[in-house]
Amino acid sequence: MLLSLLKTSEGTAFTHPNQFQDRYQGGHLVQLHHGRGQELSRGWSPSTIVLAVGAPIQLRRGGVCADLPADSAMVLEEGAQYSLSCPSPAQCFSLMLARPAATTSQAWLGRRLLPEWIPADEPSLAPLLSLNRRCRSTPAGRIDDQGLVSHFLHGLRQRQLQAEARLQRCPGRTLAHKRDVLGRLARVAALLDAPGGNPADLCTMAELANYSPTHFLRLFAGVYGASPHDYQVQVRLQKAHRLLLDTQLAVRDIAETVGFDSRSTFNRLFRRAYGRSAAELRERQQSQPAMAQPRPAGLPAGWGLIA
Repeated sequence: MLLSLLKTSEGTAFTHPNQFQDRYQGGHLVQLHHGRGQELSRGWSPSTIVLAVGAPIQLRRGGVCADLPADSAMVLEEGAQYSLSCPSPAQCFSLMLARPAATTSQAWLGRRLLPEWIPADEPSLAPLLSLNRRCRSTPAGRIDDQGLVSHFLHGLRQRQLQAEARLQRCPGRTLAHKRDVLGRLARVAALLDAPGGNPADLCTMAELANYSPTHFLRLFAGVYGASPHDYQVQVRLQKAHRLLLDTQLAVRDIAETVGFDSRSTFNRLFRRAYGRSAAELRERQQSQPAMAQPRPAGLPAGWGLIA
């Protein structure tokens, strides 16, 4: 597949779908953005995957922001309004999808991509990372992606089909209505899934989802099984638990990595969720490698690891 490759320190502005489709003849666009500290803003975007390259970048939607670690990605739905801050030496790789690829396939007909944060260790990101490396060694213009976009989208659709399991908990008389509810809530959940960023208040999150605060809180808790604050805490504790078992990072570094500014807050919440401190859990795991992994006490039945 031939892609349009744009290398620039400026943003690419679109105001409606036809403008994007007409300019790039129905194909995908890859933009390599060298931030150098500037903020890139988009008032409208096609379905886009934003990849942080080399260092973390910050993504903001309305009043809600998230820090994307290096080599992690954020999926943004068509029409998303957002801004990116790329401090040097960070760079941003954006894959903007033509509408057919973003909405149709044998198992995808009638769907739109859900907002989603994808961590750096997710295998489905491998084709996108390969495409990024290929684009950086290629002059701007047209580029043959050698099937990397299709490979990436196949893995992404599998992830998204799993996420659609939450549709059964969404209100609505039609499947289209349920998908609309899930998509609006996922705008917020995707930012809460990312490890950093400043906490947002309820009104700000509700505004991003286009709901009243009361209605948003009720819908989010019903679909995700917890309030937005509790959901974010659970997500971060699960990531910390995984890092404790899978890496040799110090506990203080793990707390910072998953988004806790206060070591004491992290220790208190971790002990409450797992029944012992992070240091005690790591020591016990090392002495009993086959020990089953406990689940945080606040997680609803049926939840696996989120992100």
